[in-house]
Amino acid sequence: MPSLAIILATYNGQRYLAKQLDSIRRQTSSPTELIVSDDGSTDSTLKVVRDFAKNASFPVRILQNQTRLGYRANFMQAAAACTCDLIAFCDQDDVWSYDKLAQMRIAFDNPKVLLVYHNATLINDNGAVLGTTFRQREKKTFLPLSLYPWAIIPGMAQAMRRSLLRLTPLHAASIDPYALSEVMPHDQWFPFWASVLGDIVYIPDSLAQYRQHGANESGWPAHYIAYALDHIRNAEQYVAGNAAGAKNRIELLKRCRDLLHEDEHGRIDAAEHYYGAVAAASDCRLAVYREKSLTGRMDALLSLVRDRAYTGARSDAWGFDALLLDAFIGIPFKRLGRSG
Repeated sequence: MPSLAIILATYNGQRYLAKQLDSIRRQTSSPTELIVSDDGSTDSTLKVVRDFAKNASFPVRILQNQTRLGYRANFMQAAAACTCDLIAFCDQDDVWSYDKLAQMRIAFDNPKVLLVYHNATLINDNGAVLGTTFRQREKKTFLPLSLYPWAIIPGMAQAMRRSLLRLTPLHAASIDPYALSEVMPHDQWFPFWASVLGDIVYIPDSLAQYRQHGANESGWPAHYIAYALDHIRNAEQYVAGNAAGAKNRIELLKRCRDLLHEDEHGRIDAAEHYYGAVAAASDCRLAVYREKSLTGRMDALLSLVRDRAYTGARSDAWGFDALLLDAFIGIPFKRLGRSG
């Protein structure tokens, strides 16, 4: 059985941390080790961790940051400290199902699988159920480049092979398409490379309670209406993020070959071609929002429709919802959300 490390990033998490640690302790398939990277907590977080470590049946390593890094750098630092075959990411405020690690480990029996993620139950700060993260109810394996490139997968639901850490030297050059001034968080960075180099498995079972309490570093919309309204308000911003993100990924792919085996270079060639098409389509979609003339905006939309950019079989197709958004927000409203 492959070794597995849990990476837990903490910061002032005393309120919920004990429940999360207890759910780790009760796993039917125990981790090889737990690495806790604390980002300068000023509450009792470290005491909770140390009390847990005294009776844990597996080693607990505690890393203490002298200056606060923020959750992005904190998770990446903790992952870099791992020596196990597999890495499972963990937030400080959730509760895991006891068979979570067992189910995820099984998925890695296939050597082509580089990353696994699962469904989760959304709960509020009091534990009341709000919904689930994903609607899909069947297990699915995503072959290389078949995962939607802008898919959002909570880090707390992910486990991956340590081999993906080879790409870490490029991380500082990455761009988060949802926050262009930031680097990609771990839960975007590793799925991107896993999708380029191998398979990704989705487990439909809810294997954790994902707590939403207003202080999450990155949360999840509990209701589709809130999600839709956010996209309507920030339509151009999201489209611009896709365009910038696609170009950034092309640059990363151009720089990664020295970090990989020669027999993986074919995957990089395919990914460069794929993201070249994504970037071109994203630029065209951005014209729906930024062309000054109504005719220019309509021509851009019609071009995308002809190319089946919304409803085609490719994994980067945006979907019918995006078509409606672009048609009814991008084209008619000359100033709404429009730069320039």
